[in-house]
Amino acid sequence: RYLKKELCGVVLESKYLKKDYPRNADDSPLKKLGRYFEFLVSGSTGRDDVRPEPEYTDAGMKKDPRLRTEEDMLKPYQLAHKNARRVKAYFKLMKIKIIEVNVHYERGGLEGTIDIIAMYRGVRVVIDVKYSGLIHDKWDELGWQMSDHQLVFHGVQAHQYHYLASGIPFFFLVVSNTNEDDILFLEMEFNDFGREQHL
Repeated sequence: RYLKKELCGVVLESKYLKKDYPRNADDSPLKKLGRYFEFLVSGSTGRDDVRPEPEYTDAGMKKDPRLRTEEDMLKPYQLAHKNARRVKAYFKLMKIKIIEVNVHYERGGLEGTIDIIAMYRGVRVVIDVKYSGLIHDKWDELGWQMSDHQLVFHGVQAHQYHYLASGIPFFFLVVSNTNEDDILFLEMEFNDFGREQHL
């Protein structure tokens, strides 16, 4: 991105070398919503330990912050609360117990921050939370129907975290940000060839 003049060199240095760039400084509205949803699901405040905040309607903004409720939030944030409650119920039903959140790993010169380490079926697993409007999309690389190009795109992150967490099982938890119905819990499969390609 830097070589294509799509990323400022100062930002590149601050984000990836000095690592002092505020985590949410360049969030898009959807990324901000996703970060808030992850906080609702797991309590994670992110690498910089800043609690994500919802966005409110004009009327909600005029209220005393201590008196604001979920109903004062913009509709996407209200939906995030409904979906987070649904995920927590799902975790309870599936006997998924969150052990750690926002776990930073470094191994072999690689690094990453894992959303959730949980116990599932008696073993530790990695769960990466995604809040997406592309849950049924099979064309966009950010979609979640796991067509070949999506599998490659999402596989990079899965391989990275699987490697960093020393091979414990990896799942994507994908929740729709457009409705209260769609949710995917996808276990990724790994092999030595894929691992070598990633490294």
